Amino acid sequence: MAAQAWKTRFRERVVQAHARCLIIPGKIGHARAILATPLRGPVLRSSPIEIAEKSLDDAASDLYTAASLLGSATELALRGGATELFLPSNPVRSVRLLPGTAAAQRRACHKLLAARQLAEEAYDAVELCCDLRLGIRCLLDIHRLPGVPELIEAERLRTYDLLAKVKQTADGCVWLVAGALEDLRAAVPVRAT
Repeated sequence: MAAQAWKTRFRERVVQAHARCLIIPGKIGHARAILATPLRGPVLRSSPIEIAEKSLDDAASDLYTAASLLGSATELALRGGATELFLPSNPVRSVRLLPGTAAAQRRACHKLLAARQLAEEAYDAVELCCDLRLGIRCLLDIHRLPGVPELIEAERLRTYDLLAKVKQTADGCVWLVAGALEDLRAAVPVRAT
């Protein structure tokens, strides 16, 4: 009974992580699309840089949440696997030590660990983009000074290019979590909520 309970909780956590991961590439893509054209003039409330800021802030928050969900799902598996081995107070030390009755969870955990690493990498890159965006924002306020438009354009292009890599990383994260979810669905159907 306890074995099935942790597997159900584990599956639910993976479903939550998957739902969170699915929306991240769109937010990154939205910010990148906004930064596809040169930025001009001072920062206004509805200026493109403001809209990109919102998308990047949301993406950073979602990446952080996704990484947390992926980590907690793995921790659930390590603790749940211990209950199957009759060691409820000591989590299993490694995913590869999960019992044979948790083969689907073991496969899923390997993917979740890789997805968490990608989510953390993407989070760090989005935070760097946020820092670059702040620099652009400051430069936009003094855009008429000599040489500043070139600096703005260079920073915009740097951010734009970095966001292309971040989107690929986020897509990889989605792919891994979807694969983990598929492993779990193949083992035991997920109940509809």
